[in-house]
Amino acid sequence: MTNSEGHKQGTKQRKETMTKAEFSHAVAIAKSDADLTDYDDSNLDGCGLPDFGCQATTICAVAKLLRWQAHQFNGLWNVEEINNIRNISRRKFEIIGIG
Repeated sequence: MTNSEGHKQGTKQRKETMTKAEFSHAVAIAKSDADLTDYDDSNLDGCGLPDFGCQATTICAVAKLLRWQAHQFNGLWNVEEINNIRNISRRKFEIIGIG
């Protein structure tokens, strides 16, 4: 059964979460020399936990998270961790701006 707007009744509307283009932008910023010190990513702490809810955040905050989680001491990037963050961002990050 659907309501007047064509949505199934009894189902929650899914929030608009991070797009592929936004994530690619975050990866590009993370891999650049941009100073991300002043961007607050503390609301993303624990984002991999199952009970972590959807969070409003910025592309630069996600870039900072990527640097922390996926940039290795040898200068290389952990592709598996980038993919993990991408999967999380699809479900849990609502982008509200660049910075």
